[in-house]
Amino acid sequence: MWLTYPNFAMKTFVFVLILFHSGILLAETSLYKYAINLESNKKKIESPINLKDFKINSKYKLYQSRVSLGRNRSFYRLRIGFFKSKKEANRVARKFKSKYSKLWVDSIQKEDRKTLVAWLASGKISRVKNKNTNSKKGITRKPSNKEKKAKKLMSRANLAMKNKKYRLAVGLYTRVIRLKNTTQHQQAMEFLGLAREKNNQLIHARAEYRLYLKRYPKGEDSLRVRQRLLSLKTLLLKPRRRLKKRKLKISNWQFFGSLLQFYRLDSFNSNQANTNNETFSTNVNFLLRKRTESLNIKSQFNASDLDYINNPLRTGKGRINVFFVDIADLNNNKSIRLGRQTQSKGGVLGKMDGVWLGYRITPEWKLNFVSGFPVQTSTSNSAESNRPFIGVSADIKTSAKNWNFNIYTINQKVDSILDRNAIGGEVRYRKGKQNHFILMDYDTYFSELNTLFYVGNWRFKNNSSIVLTLSHRNSPILTTTNATVGQSTTSIENLLLTYTEDQLQQFAKDRTAKYNSAVISTSIPLTKKWTFLADGTVSSLSSLPASGGVQAIEGTGNEFFYVAQLIGYNVFNAAETTRYALLLDETKTFKRTRLRLSARFRLKNKKWRFRPQFTLEKRNNSNGGITNKVKAALKFDYKIKRKVKFEFDLSYETGKTTFPVSLTENNYSISAGYIWDF
Repeated sequence: MWLTYPNFAMKTFVFVLILFHSGILLAETSLYKYAINLESNKKKIESPINLKDFKINSKYKLYQSRVSLGRNRSFYRLRIGFFKSKKEANRVARKFKSKYSKLWVDSIQKEDRKTLVAWLASGKISRVKNKNTNSKKGITRKPSNKEKKAKKLMSRANLAMKNKKYRLAVGLYTRVIRLKNTTQHQQAMEFLGLAREKNNQLIHARAEYRLYLKRYPKGEDSLRVRQRLLSLKTLLLKPRRRLKKRKLKISNWQFFGSLLQFYRLDSFNSNQANTNNETFSTNVNFLLRKRTESLNIKSQFNASDLDYINNPLRTGKGRINVFFVDIADLNNNKSIRLGRQTQSKGGVLGKMDGVWLGYRITPEWKLNFVSGFPVQTSTSNSAESNRPFIGVSADIKTSAKNWNFNIYTINQKVDSILDRNAIGGEVRYRKGKQNHFILMDYDTYFSELNTLFYVGNWRFKNNSSIVLTLSHRNSPILTTTNATVGQSTTSIENLLLTYTEDQLQQFAKDRTAKYNSAVISTSIPLTKKWTFLADGTVSSLSSLPASGGVQAIEGTGNEFFYVAQLIGYNVFNAAETTRYALLLDETKTFKRTRLRLSARFRLKNKKWRFRPQFTLEKRNNSNGGITNKVKAALKFDYKIKRKVKFEFDLSYETGKTTFPVSLTENNYSISAGYIWDF
């Protein structure tokens, strides 16, 4: 008997110890809420990584979890745990981004609980002491700044609800919820759903109620929210029945458009001459669209007209800028765009009349075919039918998804000879907070590089950014048609009566300048309200030799342009932007300095917007002359209705030039018009 009692006591002690230890583990599991999901696969992941290779603290656990989908189906997840805060998890996740680009931070799932308990029981981590163990009894803590802010926001939100300003209330309740772990959090979640319901955002309200019940499933408040959710579900069922009945009667064609009309007066007055120019411009844009399960149909029309008032020497310009039909067959991965359109890839030089065909062979490869005629709407409304072109291109996506490519070849004729024959492509790379783009166009007929263009964009943790742009291109793009520049005729066919094809090829090179530029821009947030922007540009345009009866043109040499700006947001009121700018220009013919102050104000009713601007300018010319100018401008717009806006623009400029002739200028301009979106 005496042998049995010690065994019983020992077993009881061990049992109590296990219960006590399990209680501690159970309490601690609630502290760890996040894990990093590195990879998901249908099969078990065979070769797990070594955390030491990523310089990760050994206290974290690398494990695989099995997720059941039912019907004997499941998949595996490779995960790292465990983390108390999302901030800590994101910090560790960044170290794995290079190897696992699709990773994400996930909350602890039921499949992770067993691993979490075993990890805590292993003793590899240190227990977290309760922060309140040293607090003295009977002492009431003062509410934190976060708690005070939450109560203040709740008061404003409740007042907004009382005044039926539901949109404002939604924003305020959302701000309370984002503060997290405050005494106002539960009530804010409930009232956010109610505010969205009152604001007729029924789908959003349903989502908010569901989130509330997921976090607070018990209690009288939860019962009230369940009743609201039930009535909301009943309300959402009714429109669906109506939509099903109407679907047979109403076409799903969508129509959008806009109409712009503006009057403008420019008055140039000096001690030598006075000139007035009056114009009236109109722009109309229509977009027709229809989407079905198998087709995506779109048609767009854009036209503009510019009339010169009281000027018989200048005639009006009516132009059709865009007019096409686009049909995409979603089931067969085919598309066609027919009509006047603008293309910036595949070797097409802007606006064209023709057809663009696309066919996706695989998810990674898409072939394109283009054929048509170039359009120069600045000089004519019709296509240049004597310059037909045809081209083939391919869009390529890589499995890494960071790289995208486009390659093309294009052939263009003018009259009876070759106008342009080029190959080229585009490269796009995107990873994290950096983007890169390269464009290259090489003409095999002229054996010259037409375009080499690069843009790089980097963003940093403090939201600052740097953009670098490098450009080398022909100006204009090298074609045989360039040989007509400076000639008495614009027809290549007529020039062939006098010159050979080789001579015209050389004339085209002589009329085409080389343009080089480099631009670096930066944006640096200084505070929540102030941002500093700066950019510098250096560019040059080469000289052109004399040939074919056309005189030589001198190059510009290196030209430098600098801009520094300080932008303030909501500095003086909640709907204002202020901009201070310093602009410096240095060229072969002049040096110029400008100081500019501009702002944008919006009144409380949100219908009026004002944009004042004030500029001081000093220009030192290479001939010894000095020009000083002062310019003031005011632009405002008024929203008559939600889709109708009236705009008015007034500017005045006064200046004086001292050499070689004393010149005083007083110029002003007035512009007024409306924009109607429908």
